[in-house]
Formats: sequence, structure tokens, C-alpha cells
Amino acid sequence: MLNNFGFDNKKRKINIFYDGYYPMHETKDPGQIAIGLNEIGINTSLITLKKAELSNYNSSFSLIQIEDLNEIANVIDSFDVVIFYSYPYKKIILKLDSDGRIGTNEPKNRRFSYYIKNNPFSRLILGYILKIIFPKVEQNNYIQRIKQIDISDAVVIESPDAANNLSFFLSKNSRPDLINKIHVIPNPVTPDIIDSKIKNKENIIVSVGRWDDIAPKNPEGLIQTLNKFLSFKENWQALVIGPGENVIKQYIDKFNISNSVKQRINVTGSLPHEKIKDYLLKAKIFFMP
Repeated sequence: MLNNFGFDNKKRKINIFYDGYYPMHETKDPGQIAIGLNEIGINTSLITLKKAELSNYNSSFSLIQIEDLNEIANVIDSFDVVIFYSYPYKKIILKLDSDGRIGTNEPKNRRFSYYIKNNPFSRLILGYILKIIFPKVEQNNYIQRIKQIDISDAVVIESPDAANNLSFFLSKNSRPDLINKIHVIPNPVTPDIIDSKIKNKENIIVSVGRWDDIAPKNPEGLIQTLNKFLSFKENWQALVIGPGENVIKQYIDKFNISNSVKQRINVTGSLPHEKIKDYLLKAKIFFMP
């Protein structure tokens, strides 16, 4: 991949800059990229701003902490490649957390019509109405997104379907020349998950998410589905992990869930990565609404 972007394979000193790095990011993109590059023999480190949360943290890669952003230039000078999570430097690679659908031109399924029918006053519908009333605003949004891709050396997206959707968008907006910049790289999975042995499975459903991020995580749909499932499967229980536990509890109260079901929905809040892994290994179902 690096070679495709014009990097010399002989240059094997890479630095990842992410000023907002915390221990939890070791299992997300910044940490997993650093770990993965080191595993294939590329000397990779990560630079971040010094934080109290990092004082007792033992990273799986070289972690450089600086007091001030003005120190960056001196630190990165010895590296051949720098991957920035804050602003562009040298090569620019866009990492899209997206299904590739931008605006209303892309191929759609029937889910959108169903959503309109069942959620007449949702933020999604309001946004859709604004697009119709103010088309120039939406068109400007398209132009800005295309400009981002145009000035980038590469675009990373998570799945072939997402890449197809993005390609359709670029073609529809008269920029098929940018399609060659799209590269499909699935999100990484931490090695301890891959290497773990499957334990005896239990009748548990696990859901993990930032439940206070309501629009994309759909906690309402989560609770409605769990309620129906647990009402039918009386020997099962559900585990809802992640911040926003107050949102989950509000939806549990909203739908007047029976005590029998309510007692089998365990809302934990945030948990350490190791604990989440243990629950995933025990659960028969991972449910992502």
C-alpha cells in the first residue's frame, strides 16, 4: 500500500502523529496501524501530546510524548513518512468512516422510505427537506467533499460496496478521474481478539456502542429489538456496553418493558477492552443496530 502511494520500501521509519491519543486508541485505527506496521517490519512510532492518562500506560509500540505542538517539527525530522491525524503533511490519505453514500444521487435501498414512513419528525427527514429547499447548500457540500478527495493522494474506505457507492458519486458529479484514488482497507481487528480461543458459548447477546451518539447508533431500535427477542427467548440475556447508559435506560423506561425482560438487559456503561473481549467470547450473538 505504501509503495503504491510513492513511498520507497527501503524507508522504514514511520511516525504517526495524533495529538488526541489515549490508551483506548490502541485498539482503534491509530494504535492498530502502528502495531500492524511494526509487525511487518516497518519501524513505526506514534507521537502525541503528554497527558496524565498516559503516565502508567505501556504501549505496544514506541510512544513519543511532547509538551507542546511546537516540538513536532524537531521530532518528525528523522522520519521518512509521517501519518497525521490532525493536519496534512507530505502525503495526504483520507480515511473515510462511511458507506460511501453522499447526498441523494447514490444507489439507495428501501430502508430510507421505511424510515420516512416511521419517523416523520426525525432529524434525517428535516435534513432531507432542507436539501430540497436549499439545493445550492447541498451542492456546495458535494463540491467541498470532491475538493478533499482531489487534493488527497489516496482515499481509504472500509468495504467494496462503500467504494462502489463513492465511485458512483464521483461519476455522477463529473469526476470519474478520482476513482483510482479509492483503496479498500477493512477496519483492523486487534490481535488479542483474533488469537483468542473460543470459550463455551452462553445465551447472551452483546451490543457495543456510543449510545449517546443517537443518530448513527440507534439505541431506540436496539431496545425495541432486544425487548421483542427477550420476550420470545426467556432463557437469554442481553449485555449493552458503552457510554450513554443513561440513554439506554431512558428507552427501557419509555417502552414499558416487563420486569422479566428488564432484569435480563444488563447496561454496563464503558468497560475496559479486555473485559469487552471476554464478553464477546462468551456471547452467541453480537448485535449491531
